[in-house]
Amino acid sequence: MKKHGLKPRLYFSTNNRANLYLKVKGSFQNPILLLKDPLDTVPPGIGWKYDPFSAVIVNDRIYGRGAADMKSGLASMSNGFSNSC
Repeated sequence: MKKHGLKPRLYFSTNNRANLYLKVKGSFQNPILLLKDPLDTVPPGIGWKYDPFSAVIVNDRIYGRGAADMKSGLASMSNGFSNSC
């Protein structure tokens, strides 16, 4: 980012996780907020009762990779802003 003239700033939480803050000049009159969520997926590990690569619904709960991480948060963020960007 610095290579392209941007000025990123990192803010660290108490558990030493970083949040990136970046202000970019544009041609918009009002401020725009970009919400970014990680897209990485860790290996499923062991102990799955259901196939981790399928979305299995049992008693109104979804079991599978991505069912309880931020993939749903990312989908809901992008759905609400996709038409206005």
